[in-house]
Amino acid sequence: MSSFALLAAAFLLGLSACGNGKKDQAPAKPSGRYFHGTWTSQQLTVRLESVGGQPDSARSIEAGPRNWTKVLGIGPIHTTFHADNRYEAVYFDSLGREQNRSSGYWELRGADSLILHRLLPDPETVRHAWVRKNDSVVGFSGLVDFDRDGAMDDVLFSLNKRIAR
Repeated sequence: MSSFALLAAAFLLGLSACGNGKKDQAPAKPSGRYFHGTWTSQQLTVRLESVGGQPDSARSIEAGPRNWTKVLGIGPIHTTFHADNRYEAVYFDSLGREQNRSSGYWELRGADSLILHRLLPDPETVRHAWVRKNDSVVGFSGLVDFDRDGAMDDVLFSLNKRIAR
C-alpha cells in the first residue's frame, strides 16, 4: 500500500475514532442542521494525479494554518451552509480581502456523502465523503479537479472548523 493511501486511511480512521466512548449508543443519523453555519478551511491535502496533463506525474500539496497562504497563494476559504440548502464559499487574498466567491446548493446523500452543486461562477458538481469529528470540526474527502486540467482525478482531504452558526 502506498504511503499516500496509508496517510488517507489514517486520516479517516483518526477522525472516526474521536467518539464519546459510549459503545451501546447507535451512531447518530446525519442531519443537514449539522452543516448550517460558516466553516473555514484548516488543513488541506491534495494529491494531483496528473500534473499539467501528464499521466503518472503525481504531486501532493499540503497546507495548514502555518503555511496556507504560502502554499496556496490565498487565505483560508470560508464556506457558509444555509438552512435552505444554499451555500456560498468566499475566497480571500493573502491580506484577507475578498478575492472570489462561488455559490450553489448542497445536499446530503446516505450516511456520509455531501454533494455540492456549484452554480456560480462555473457549474460543477462534487461529491465529498464527510466525517464528523465533533460539533465544530468536520473532515471531507473526495475527487476534485484541483489543477483545472478537466479531469476529476485529484484526491482532496480537508479539515474544516465551524466559525459561526
